[in-house]
Amino acid sequence: FVYDPTYSTDDDGNDKDDKEEKCFSRNTHACRLLTPETSAQEAYTQCFLGGGGGEAERVPMSHLHAGDIVMSSVDAHARVIVNQHRLDDGTVSHLVNLKHTRGLLELTPDHMLVIDGEFAPARDARVGSTLSNGETIEAITHDRTSIVNPITSTGTILAAGPAGEPVLAATGNEWLFDVMLSAYPQYTLSYTLARLLPLSVQAYYDQALEPLFTAAVPTLAKLKEAAPKPLVGLTLVASDVALASGLGIFSLGFKGAASLAAALAVTAVCRIARK
Repeated sequence: FVYDPTYSTDDDGNDKDDKEEKCFSRNTHACRLLTPETSAQEAYTQCFLGGGGGEAERVPMSHLHAGDIVMSSVDAHARVIVNQHRLDDGTVSHLVNLKHTRGLLELTPDHMLVIDGEFAPARDARVGSTLSNGETIEAITHDRTSIVNPITSTGTILAAGPAGEPVLAATGNEWLFDVMLSAYPQYTLSYTLARLLPLSVQAYYDQALEPLFTAAVPTLAKLKEAAPKPLVGLTLVASDVALASGLGIFSLGFKGAASLAAALAVTAVCRIARK
């Protein structure tokens, strides 16, 4: 472990600045399938082992957008629902850099990945810990840089540095990890619309939702932790309906109204959760 004086945590090891965005480094790469019929084994070989074929490509996560098909594990692929922070606005976050024997992964401290056989936040990683690919963490450092986060339909993705082999990580951080890996998202309006209208959904997120979510997530995370589970379920359903409605307004060309509708929806959700 290498100490970084710019990295500050509380007594539990959490990043003190809850307002910072939580995701992967923009240097992180994924495997994008160019033909959905490509087998997982062939895609892995082409993306991470230097094989040819032109059916899959290793790309920076910042190049992904809604509708892309990516490897979500060593034997499966998934659709990108939306790519958060796709447009680099210069904002930086604290990152944990995990150097393992076959590569490197950079992600924020509360981002979930497989450590010693179980999903855990990156801050729990230790030198000697084993990652999903069976490789051992050799060194851990900290840095500050810009981030990106492609959310997939399965809630997981194979993530790697510019070179080397990948590890299995979640496409969400600690506060929403359980929801994203559950069956619930598959039945939402938001995921259905992302499958049917990927370009519109990505534009809606980039232009209307990104600033709102960046500001609201710290509050929503605290409310989710404190609220009873039935109330959390109700707020998730209400949020889904509101986001889908906002997309309809956005698609009709009323971008300002869509942003306002989304903001009002988040405010309403926060009020419900506080009751």
